[in-house]
Amino acid sequence: MTDAEGGIAALFDDLVTLAANCRFRDCQHETEPGCAIRQALDQGQIDAPRVARWRKLAAEERFNSSTLSERKMQGKSLRKMVKASQQKKNRR
Repeated sequence: MTDAEGGIAALFDDLVTLAANCRFRDCQHETEPGCAIRQALDQGQIDAPRVARWRKLAAEERFNSSTLSERKMQGKSLRKMVKASQQKKNRR
């Protein structure tokens, strides 16, 4: 797939426009204050399943466009977090 990001942006242009109005640039559109997507969902202006599809496609595009080294770094970070959590649990 080439230019999937552009296709996603075109298909979900209303959501992309809304997201540009979020308070934080790295907003995940879940619980952050000042999230324009959350506000539109709460007001019934946009459809929750459509937002879920947008999030899923955007996440897939980020994964597919990331390099192998970026994926390895993410996996390493996740393993460290799990290990630290297990160690903390074992100390209790």
